[in-house]
Amino acid sequence: MSAIFEHIDRSTPMKSNASQRKRRHSQMSKESGRDNEETDDVSGTLHNCMRVCKTWYPLARDVAEKRVSMSYAEDQRMSSWIDGPAKAGRARELVLHQCNIKQGILADIPEQPYLRSLEMYCCTSAIPPKSLLQSNLRSLSLPGCSLVSDQLLEYITQQCRGLVHLDLRACDLVSDRGLKAIAHYCRDLRYLNVGRVNKCENITSSGVSAIARRCVALETIGLAGTAVCDYGLIALARGPSAQTLQRLSVNECAYLTDHCVTILPDLPSLILFEIRGCHIQKASELVRWRNGVSGMGRSKRWVEAGEALNHAMHRFEHYAKYWMEMAQQVKDLSAPQTLVPRRRKRRQSLRGGSFDGRLR
Repeated sequence: MSAIFEHIDRSTPMKSNASQRKRRHSQMSKESGRDNEETDDVSGTLHNCMRVCKTWYPLARDVAEKRVSMSYAEDQRMSSWIDGPAKAGRARELVLHQCNIKQGILADIPEQPYLRSLEMYCCTSAIPPKSLLQSNLRSLSLPGCSLVSDQLLEYITQQCRGLVHLDLRACDLVSDRGLKAIAHYCRDLRYLNVGRVNKCENITSSGVSAIARRCVALETIGLAGTAVCDYGLIALARGPSAQTLQRLSVNECAYLTDHCVTILPDLPSLILFEIRGCHIQKASELVRWRNGVSGMGRSKRWVEAGEALNHAMHRFEHYAKYWMEMAQQVKDLSAPQTLVPRRRKRRQSLRGGSFDGRLR
């Protein structure tokens, strides 16, 4: 970075008026094949960096082409990106945040062979185009995409078998059939979230058991609002990912009982257990598990529960500490007391020195 700044200092004059900066900006825009209007559409820090000098312009443009982010974009902005930087095929990360874009325009996106991450947040009127679903894709986030179905998920998992991050929150059309497809093709998955509010009965312990049997490196799984029961969590504790699972979310799962708490010791790497809104009352087991030492070397685990269960856990922990102190006091009183023999004081010599067997 110091070499870049030195080159800028040598190539940029110390004093430059507004007309020179404007002429330099128009020249850089012509060199890139864009006019001034298209360049003004670029916003944020990258836009300011592109206006500094000729050296900064290609660097900022290179970053902008690799990481593309659009929020509340419509068809016109997506079309301008497709006709411009997308043709180079250099995008590595594409983020679409609540964009109202037609599916026909997304289908015109050229292939991006270096794309590693694709996120479509609450894009309710579109699905990922086939041109972006390549084998190099590692992260796919589709929260709130209501058009994602089991059939589409089967196609995605067949094309993107190297996925390690898959976010399907609020994808209500996904069911156990989609989970079985994920388990069959994406065995290296580390993050999976299928939490939902509607159509909770579509995800049951059958699909979760398939994930537990096939995914060998799972670290985080979100099952909030699903119809999973105790058998699904037991399958996770007995599967190959029991040694790697670190976070488990089962908020608002109405079919879970106190029996699911007994599987926590079988998950040595688990450090976060979310059970808000569940009908679980075994505060004692949760406190013992939380205060234990995890397999990751951490001395503290975390339980995120409802207000009533948190109060019960706090009360149990207080009483347990009180009774342990009482038991220790009773043990100390009941222990036999050994009498320590009193030592005879040695006489001091008349000269005031200590008597050590000889006179001083």
